[in-house]
Amino acid sequence: MNPVTGTNWEGVGVRPEITADVEAAFGTAYALALEHRLTQGFKRAADRR
Repeated sequence: MNPVTGTNWEGVGVRPEITADVEAAFGTAYALALEHRLTQGFKRAADRR
């Protein structure tokens, strides 16, 4: 419950930061995740422990 507005998001939902059509949602999410991962650099499995 928001103390200022007296409302909540139940039954209304939360607006996404990035919008995509239903058909493009998975591809958009995958591309963004891949882009994020590629900017983080890669570590060998032995170095991650």
